[in-house]
Amino acid sequence: WGSFAKMVEGGAKAMGEKAAIAALEEGEDRGLKEYRSEIDDLSDAQRQFVASMLLPEQQRSHDAMSRMKKSMM
Repeated sequence: WGSFAKMVEGGAKAMGEKAAIAALEEGEDRGLKEYRSEIDDLSDAQRQFVASMLLPEQQRSHDAMSRMKKSMM
């Protein structure tokens, strides 16, 4: 995901800022869906870590991109 984010950031001038933010938000959304769809396959300790640490941070990132996108409308 980091490489994709850097590509989007580098291409923001060509794509336009709004399109770049929308692409980043979509990536964050995919991350959320992936964590949620795979969480039941993890051990108890892994599931707790994902649920308590990773998912909340992923949600915050998604929400930030969403707010940024909406502020550009």
